[in-house]
Amino acid sequence: MGRYWLAGRLGAGGQGIVYEGYGEAGERVAIKVPRYDSAESRARLAKEAAAAQQVASFCTAKVIEAQVNSAPLYIVSEFVPGPSLRRVVAESGPYEKDALRRLAIGVATALTAIHQGGIVHRDLKPDNIIMGPDGPRLIDFGVAREVGPTTSGPIMGTPGYMPPEVFSGRGASEAADLWAWAMVVLFAARGKDVIEEGDPAAVIGRVMEFEPDVYGLPEPLDALVAAALARDPTERPAAGEVLLRLLGHGGQAPLRRGDDLLERGLTQAGALTGRSEPDLGAIAEELYGELTEAERATAPEVFLRMIDGDELRPVGRDELPDSPAVDAMLTVFGAAGLVTQAGAAYELATPGLLHAWPRLRDWVTGNREGLPVHRRLAEAAALWNEHGRRPADLLHGSVLDRTLQWAATAHKDLTLRRREREFLDEAVSLARTRARRRRLVAATLAVLLVVALGGLGTAEYLRRESSRQRDDALARELALRAADLRQSDPQVAKLLSVAGWRLSPELPETRGALYDSLSQTAVSVFLDPDYTAATAQNLSQDGRVLVSVDGGTARIWDVTG
Repeated sequence: MGRYWLAGRLGAGGQGIVYEGYGEAGERVAIKVPRYDSAESRARLAKEAAAAQQVASFCTAKVIEAQVNSAPLYIVSEFVPGPSLRRVVAESGPYEKDALRRLAIGVATALTAIHQGGIVHRDLKPDNIIMGPDGPRLIDFGVAREVGPTTSGPIMGTPGYMPPEVFSGRGASEAADLWAWAMVVLFAARGKDVIEEGDPAAVIGRVMEFEPDVYGLPEPLDALVAAALARDPTERPAAGEVLLRLLGHGGQAPLRRGDDLLERGLTQAGALTGRSEPDLGAIAEELYGELTEAERATAPEVFLRMIDGDELRPVGRDELPDSPAVDAMLTVFGAAGLVTQAGAAYELATPGLLHAWPRLRDWVTGNREGLPVHRRLAEAAALWNEHGRRPADLLHGSVLDRTLQWAATAHKDLTLRRREREFLDEAVSLARTRARRRRLVAATLAVLLVVALGGLGTAEYLRRESSRQRDDALARELALRAADLRQSDPQVAKLLSVAGWRLSPELPETRGALYDSLSQTAVSVFLDPDYTAATAQNLSQDGRVLVSVDGGTARIWDVTG
């Protein structure tokens, strides 16, 4: 969605769906997408973005960007980690005493800031209150309007939290938010909606006849909730007045309007936080930490094979390394819902993981140049295998050259599977056969030319043949030298193998040397320069530290440095 990748659905309502997403740097965001693209939807989304941007960020989710004039429509806002008030009450039960007072202060603080910004929320309810790490925050300004004498228009919102005057056609003012505040406080104290959902007509009827019961609420909440539920909106206190009375209660010095109410409110409500859920990256890293060393070693290749640029691709089990460690790793990530399985194919559950998990981003960055080469190789090998391994499906020309060069020197976290190695073997064999045929044709034409020109081209032919023989001899020498250095200097051996193959790709010796390098697991060798026959040596379990002892002297080597 734009420059963000979706990771899952956070919630849905009548107007749209809210998704969890991640930006290019791994930042976690919330993305709201309207259900329908229409002129009305675009206007409503634009008003929501404008309303949220007018409100102080400490009491709501900050809007990062919005696309409201062209499809797809969306609003990207700050992700507030934490559950909704409804979820907290459902899991932990009603709020009591000090916790209830702090909640009332937090919501009243947010309403005060919203009203100071000239906005009426119009849909305050437990689902739209997030218990964030710094206290309650109000979200979803989808039906918010600028403050006027009355904010009229179509009836929008949640009926059980809307005041009677809205259903009488008088519109919603700031007083409507105070009615909803009181209903939220009663919800938190009782553990359930005071006016429960049901048939819309029945719900509206209960609202019109509602008489508040504030029994059991601590002072001064009981009086403030009763006042906020006055049927006449003009008799309800303003959000700032409610906040002033709540902060001035409990033995503290009386507050005046000149005091910084919002700052005091934030301080009081800040201790009332919700349990935040870890993001995808944190979950993936925790799972990675639980893997064995062998399972971790398989993770880069498995995940990289599931990525195609910025898109995801399903990967068959036969395309992955054939080892118990891979199966165990897939089981761990599958049980957590980060990898899905459909038949014999595995796939990342969400594209958001590609940007949410720093370790995966690093793997992709380190292999970015080779990923397209490997992807083309894997897909071509699969197609070749499915079509009966026909020569016509093999790579050739410069594409084959680039693939062989990548496989020999730059494959990093990706290795060749058996099918891919067989595919390259056949491609190289076909290229050699074609080269031999071309040489035979060229030789025949050369003979004919010599005969036709009376031997004028003989000298040039002999020169070329001599050059070819010289190249073949040098290529064989490079292949032999690579074999000598394969254990003592693997990197130089690989380079010599590639150089020999490039000189004479048709020679069995150069082809064999190239594939010996491809299949070699060692990438470097370390020798103690002071080693003698009397030296005793021992290597650490992880293969990183070598200790040599000779004549009472111990030398410790970091063999990976």
